[in-house]
Amino acid sequence: MTETPISRIRLLIGTLIAILLAGYVLFQARHVIRGPILTIEYPPDMAVIEDSHITVRGSTKNTVNLLISGRKVFVNEEGVFEETIPLLPGYTIMTIEAEDRYGRPVAREFTLMRVN
Repeated sequence: MTETPISRIRLLIGTLIAILLAGYVLFQARHVIRGPILTIEYPPDMAVIEDSHITVRGSTKNTVNLLISGRKVFVNEEGVFEETIPLLPGYTIMTIEAEDRYGRPVAREFTLMRVN
């Protein structure tokens, strides 16, 4: 069977469509591939706090579970969370953990100091 110019053009167009489709699928799957993203706005690490409570604020993407020092935290539709946590006097190590739907974790650890 001999190739005609039309069959070559069809093969080229089919190959281009397959490449574009594969690129689009990978582009759309980038959030799933990347895993959970956790951004903490407040508190900064090594913060000195004078109050008995601290409000932890931040945002997350691709997360189904969010824990602050072992406590489950509500995340709104935009991925923003805010939770008030009690602090004991002295040093506190706070861990913020996020997990995506595939069980991949990400964690941030903060050292805080409460002074009276």
